[in-house]
Amino acid sequence: MSLHELIADYPWLIKRMERLRATAEGREPNFPRRRLRAWLLALFIPRIGVGSGAGASPLIMIAAIGILAAIAVPAYQDFLTRAKVAEGFKSQGGPSADLPPAGPPE
Repeated sequence: MSLHELIADYPWLIKRMERLRATAEGREPNFPRRRLRAWLLALFIPRIGVGSGAGASPLIMIAAIGILAAIAVPAYQDFLTRAKVAEGFKSQGGPSADLPPAGPPE
């Protein structure tokens, strides 16, 4: 299913056309499969019209931003901590001789 079918007010146009073509050609219809990316993208596109999900779309976008922030902020803080540790090692002349070398064991 394409994106325009998921966000339009006339759903399943491609299925209707395939059924007409198959009937005209005397064969069984071969319907297209549903596309996951189109479904996910359609969640973020507000629709205008009867029965649209226009009120839910901003809420879904806010939820997605919240989830990304919940993942990104701790990862960024970890990055800053690692950068400060690396800067400390660099200013002291590198890691001490007590530490094993980095990399896979031999």
